[in-house]
Amino acid sequence: MSCIDEEILGAFVEGTLDAERRREVMEHLDTCEACTIAAGMAAEALREEAPAVVKPSSRAWWFAAAAVLATILLGIALLRPSSPMQKLVAAVPADRREVEARLSGGFAWAEFRGPARDESPTKSDPSRLKLQGAAGDVLARAAKDSSRETKHAAGIALMLVDDAPKSIETLRAIASDDAKIWSDLAAAHFATGRASQYPQALAAADRALSIDARLPEALFNRALVLERMGLLAEARKAWQRYLEIDPSSPWANEARAHLARLNAEHSSFEHDLPRLSALELVAKYPQQARTWGEGPFLAEWAERGDAKKLTLARDIGDALAKRSNETLLRDAVAAIDHAADSRALVEGHLAYRDGRIAYSRRDLAKAVTELAHAADALSRGGSPMALAARYFAANVVYDLNRPEDAFEQLTSLLATTPSSYRALRAQMFWQRALCSSTLSHWSEAVADAEQARATFESLGEDSNRAFVDVIIAEALEASEEIDRAWERRASAFEIFSRDG
Repeated sequence: MSCIDEEILGAFVEGTLDAERRREVMEHLDTCEACTIAAGMAAEALREEAPAVVKPSSRAWWFAAAAVLATILLGIALLRPSSPMQKLVAAVPADRREVEARLSGGFAWAEFRGPARDESPTKSDPSRLKLQGAAGDVLARAAKDSSRETKHAAGIALMLVDDAPKSIETLRAIASDDAKIWSDLAAAHFATGRASQYPQALAAADRALSIDARLPEALFNRALVLERMGLLAEARKAWQRYLEIDPSSPWANEARAHLARLNAEHSSFEHDLPRLSALELVAKYPQQARTWGEGPFLAEWAERGDAKKLTLARDIGDALAKRSNETLLRDAVAAIDHAADSRALVEGHLAYRDGRIAYSRRDLAKAVTELAHAADALSRGGSPMALAARYFAANVVYDLNRPEDAFEQLTSLLATTPSSYRALRAQMFWQRALCSSTLSHWSEAVADAEQARATFESLGEDSNRAFVDVIIAEALEASEEIDRAWERRASAFEIFSRDG
């Protein structure tokens, strides 16, 4: 609560405030020496100066109170030096924001253009020098004054001059039950630019909101952190919540810009399937086009003799080969086209479908049987999809808690899988990385996962890349490379959120 104006303080001295407002004023007087002095001086002056014929409840008495209080408060305001936080607020540049998060203390909105370290040298920037001077004064004062107000300002000053780690240390020491300090602590963690600090920033913002659920600074910072972590669905809700509290300030305009970006529509493969050509599907949905072609489309041909689905699979296979030299689907359709007798291929594709469904439902016993059947039948029919069936069979072995055996099977498969079956090889490296992680072979896990990730990235298969990023993050964290781990997690979260 800011200092009490003369009308309210006059009514307080007069005794005409309601109970709730009187409680608020008394709480403020407990912490504000200036207002306490003003109230005492006003009461004494009014007792001495008010005529005996004027009753305390009269308007003349009230006007006398207002006049005296206005004079007293104006004098105190003129004599009292600016607070440390006010010095910082007055010193920040008006045309740009030094910290992306929102700080407490009355800092006005300005555009954030990136941290000062990325701009031109500060010696040529008078506004930056002014801010550094004010920050230096505040820090010097904090060295002598251990009050929470001064230490809070010191934490902000450190953030403004790009020393977020010391800001964190300063603010954490005084946070206690102050929502604004917890919110500023979230801003400091965020300002480090280190991915491993974002969970800490989120925790600090949540702590602030547990104390004051309507604090705009904390709501803004929480939404910003969630978005940076890639938790887009939660970030969308957080920006909406912020706008419920602050619908009209310049900060609200920035919140709306974030929300508009997050709300951008993302069409789906199923929605576009009947409307786009195979080339367009592969360009827009490379992963979905490939997996639907290798799985459901060929299974529908096998089950119902669906010539349209076979044609679509053929066109997608040709587009994948042309676009990214990914040839498994093209070769699988060619095996069907050139088969003198397609019965083995029909049998194999149906067993492959049933094995994949059983595996997705964690019916591992059935999955083992069906995938082995598929590998045998597809091999007899000359289809390279036999390799895919054996890959998923190795996955089942891993899920049966036999990572060493699964690793050996995958290594053997990699030796016999053509280099142009790029996505399948990447999946094999992915699964082998899981085996290594389970066995605590962290460097081997990272090496295989990075190879899988690079392939998925070049193929445009973002969802698969995200899953691999999670594996890499876990291995990096086990190797105590925390920042790199959280960078990979944040990348994965964004893709998972976007894809639902």
